[in-house]
This record gives sequence, structure tokens and C-alpha cells, in this order.
Amino acid sequence: MRWNREHLATLTAIVETGTFDAAAKQLSMTASAVSQRIRALENQAGQVLIVRGTPCVPTEAGLALVRLTKQMELSESEAATVLDKAHSAHKVSIAVNADSMATWFARCLPDFAALHPTSVEIHLEDQQHSAELLRTAQVMAAVTSDPHPVQGCSAQPLAVMRYVPAARADVVVRHTERGKLNWNTLPVVHFNPKDAIQRVLLAERGAKPETQHTVPSSEGFARAVLAGMGWGAMPLLQCQKHFDSGKLVPLEPDLYVDIPLYWQRWKIESRVLETLGDIVRKRAQAI
Repeated sequence: MRWNREHLATLTAIVETGTFDAAAKQLSMTASAVSQRIRALENQAGQVLIVRGTPCVPTEAGLALVRLTKQMELSESEAATVLDKAHSAHKVSIAVNADSMATWFARCLPDFAALHPTSVEIHLEDQQHSAELLRTAQVMAAVTSDPHPVQGCSAQPLAVMRYVPAARADVVVRHTERGKLNWNTLPVVHFNPKDAIQRVLLAERGAKPETQHTVPSSEGFARAVLAGMGWGAMPLLQCQKHFDSGKLVPLEPDLYVDIPLYWQRWKIESRVLETLGDIVRKRAQAI
């Protein structure tokens, strides 16, 4: 089936902006013209592609067409780059968890930039939720903890990221009674509501500390733990130097959580995505 590119672009604009009016403004056209294009596209598809509301939500068929649109844009842009070396290739969007970005993934960016004149857009998302951004066509590739590939994507193992519950030594001493750590009185630092590591460890111990902080920044999270605000599960890559210096100590011997990481990307022929994947897998070996 041959799709009208203007209609596909209109559908994508609605999904990205959330409303017909915002899409009309982005495309420099009237809202009624946007509606006409979507009706024509839905007639061709034989089904509803957008659930009208605030915001508008694409159906599974709608998402499939948005993915198709962005994949065509990427392929065309790569071809244009080959034909015209001065041409800047289409933007590549990637979902990465904050801890990976703060410890190893950022090193991938200059490696990639040296090989491709491609704009990169990073979406920071928890590794347990980043696959959803792939499913909704918001990104082309993602670092995720989900080994099951999203429809239309491939999945490859990267490495295992080890998290160690840690705190300042004086904080641990203050909340240790008769040689046993009191998890109920020991304050905890969470990254955000999606961050499950601390909550799982507390649930396993039946602990419900009264003082619970939330610091949604990988660097800020580490600073909060270093400042003595409480304990937090930190990537070993991030906290090993603080263990060596004595600034932090593990809460319990041999207590850690391993999170396997995977690289998922669109399953299309793309020199840009292939190069990016090679760089990411190489850098992940340092974890």
C-alpha cells in the first residue's frame, strides 16, 4: 500500500504535539485541513489511527504508521548524506537511563559524532521503562533492561550494571543497633517514583523508613548520599572511588543488585543505527 507522505507527516505531528491545533500550527496549516488529512488517512487504513482527546493518543495502527514515517525519513536522510557530504543526516533519538548517561554512555557521543554529522536527541528514562519510548516511536534506539524486543525492533545484550546500597559511614553507625542495621530509621534516597531498586530492597526487609528523599538526577543523587542525607543504591562505576576513599561504605557485605542492560533499536537497514550500536556495545564493555 502506498501512503500519502503529507498525510503521514500530519499524523506524526499530531502524535508529537498532542493536539490537532498544535499540529496545525507546526505544519503552518488550518486545523480543519489537519482533520481532513487524518480522515483521508484513516479511510485508506480502514481503521481509527488517532483517539481524539487531550492529548490525542495514537492507536497501535497509528503508532505503526508513525514508526514507518520516521524510518522513511531516516533512510532518505542517510541517502541524501551519501549524495551530498555537506548534508546533515536526520536526527537520531535515543532513550538512555540516567545512571548509564552519567557513567558510560556519554562517552559514546563524541565517538559517534566523529563518524556521522547527525543530530542526536537523548531522552532520559528509567531502564525499565525506556522500551515504551520505542513502542510509541518516540525514539529509534534505547538502553533498556527489557530483553524482549519491541515489535519492529532488535535486542542485543550489552552488559550488567551493578548497584550497591551505600551510605556514609557515620550515617550507618548512627542507625546501627546492637550490631544490626535498622532499615526503618535509616533515611533513604530515591531517584524518582519509577526507581524500584530501593523500594524492592526495603520491601524484602519489611522496612518503611519515615524519611524518604527524592533526587531525580544521577549526579544529585550521588551528592545527596555523600552529604549524609541517607542511603541509596548507586552504580558500582559511580561509587567504587568513594568506597576506596572511605567516603561511603556498603550497607551490608555482598549486598548488590545486578541489572542486565540491552540495546534495542529499529530493525531496519541503517548505517547510522548500525554504527551507533557498534559504539554503544564497545563502550558498554567498560561496565
